[in-house]
Amino acid sequence: MEPASFNKSELTEKLSDIFGVDGFETNKRRVMEAGRIAYYQSQTKYPVVEVLLTDDAPQYNSITKEHQLCWVHEARHYKKLNPKTPVMRQIYEQYMARF
Repeated sequence: MEPASFNKSELTEKLSDIFGVDGFETNKRRVMEAGRIAYYQSQTKYPVVEVLLTDDAPQYNSITKEHQLCWVHEARHYKKLNPKTPVMRQIYEQYMARF
């Protein structure tokens, strides 16, 4: 049996039938994302990349075999740190200068 194929407006209509016109927007968006990922991974016109380099937004998960975090985006986690002692503050500042 051939899997169903929908264009965007047809899928939007089907999702409205299932979830209702109003509400469940997150569920609708996730189904659309899953459909895009499934299509991308199954299409044969273009090679599917094996490594994706992005920020750490969850919608990029499961697209490729490997999902790597861009080092610029990695820095935002370290910028949230607030060392309290002078020694730790100095270590932090040295590390961030090298980073």
